Amino acid sequence: MLPYFGGECTIKVFHRNWQYRQEGVSKFIAQIPDVFEKGNNEGTIQLANSAVLSTIVEIFKDKVQ
Repeated sequence: MLPYFGGECTIKVFHRNWQYRQEGVSKFIAQIPDVFEKGNNEGTIQLANSAVLSTIVEIFKDKVQ
């Protein structure tokens, strides 16, 4: 996730504080189209897809979300 979404988004998505997680999830969702557009251009769509799916699984595990 880190190479595609950056440090701030990654830290917030996995932060202990739920408000930061919520901010991270919002930022994550907003960045998804850009990540896939960049991945498509660079030929790394499979890696980007794996990062997005892994993150979505972690988000769904969160009891607050």
